[in-house]
Amino acid sequence: MAIQIKDYVNQFGVEEGYWRILGININLQYRYVDITMGGYNSKEARDLGKEPMNTKKVRAKWSDDEFDAYFAPKEVATYSKKGQDIYSIAYQYVKDKDPMFKDCKDC
Repeated sequence: MAIQIKDYVNQFGVEEGYWRILGININLQYRYVDITMGGYNSKEARDLGKEPMNTKKVRAKWSDDEFDAYFAPKEVATYSKKGQDIYSIAYQYVKDKDPMFKDCKDC
């Protein structure tokens, strides 16, 4: 799974529209999640094993309620029963909460 954003040009002047999750770190003690996204020029570049041009870290911890709504163990279990995994939850969080990915499409 990945997400596609439109009209994003990185600091090098290159279009960077294909983003995927590189890592998820869930800290239950302090109740936050770090989602590391990697940006590529295209799906083809990613499929060829190229390194991401950029990374972006999205932290899920604006309030305990927000953390609970997406990443509390009870919520993760509920998503799992619907056939979703932690990655689909993290993608949903990124799309819902990070302005850069607000109007993106799943791909």
